[in-house]
Amino acid sequence: MNTDQFFSGLDQLFTENRMGEVEGYLLQALEQAEREKDSGAELAIVNEMIGFYRVTSEFDKLERCCSKAVELMDGMGLQGSVPYATTLLNIANADRAAGKLSEALENFQRVEQIYRQQLAPDDFLIASLYNNLSLLHQEMGDFAGAAEDLKKALPIVLSHENADSEAATTYGNLGASLLRTGEIAEARKCLRTSLEYYDKLGERGYHYSATLSALGEACYKEHNYEEALACYREAASEIRQLFGENEAYKIMQGNIQMVQKTIEREKKNA
Repeated sequence: MNTDQFFSGLDQLFTENRMGEVEGYLLQALEQAEREKDSGAELAIVNEMIGFYRVTSEFDKLERCCSKAVELMDGMGLQGSVPYATTLLNIANADRAAGKLSEALENFQRVEQIYRQQLAPDDFLIASLYNNLSLLHQEMGDFAGAAEDLKKALPIVLSHENADSEAATTYGNLGASLLRTGEIAEARKCLRTSLEYYDKLGERGYHYSATLSALGEACYKEHNYEEALACYREAASEIRQLFGENEAYKIMQGNIQMVQKTIEREKKNA
């Protein structure tokens, strides 16, 4: 099976926002790979299906795909290899999305063991592992653990050229985690650094607006209300342009009103 052609077709569907056709495309491709007994192609397709069903929250289908991926890898004798670990990382993220946090943690730990044995210490896959593991720790309420994960990922990311986008995301996530551990000043520094990377890249989107929102919270906690207001307003504008007046936009509007009331109260008490 021509996997390059498969990925090209899949990318086209996503680019053209033809989400309703994606599942059928994946299932048809998997059927072809099975018919041709192309285990490598099957594994590649199943990995894409895991990502798709994670996004669509179809957890029964997601679980079946995860089981099939492990079955395929076992049949191919990939145990202990980097491709095996990378698929386990995909499965760990699926477990996290499905709320199976203990299973996710176990799979992340297995990935870490293999990566540490098989890869150079500065390999980008290790940074990817810790970035993903930090999201699990955040969901578990372990923000100190998440910050430690991100502190492991950050120097690896910064050691690579052309990794500004990953640096922006890592600094942003680290700032958000430090905010929850009460390290406000350090959180603010990380969040501002993240925004500097986004500005350098000219990137906008969900992560940019989330970083703005977190910086707004940090500024508010430091009683820098005018800057907090500016951050929340810009975040609200970004969200509205991207997603319309959704729930996140309404939350930003609530934050804006809260800060405005605080500013008015401060002026009255001055």
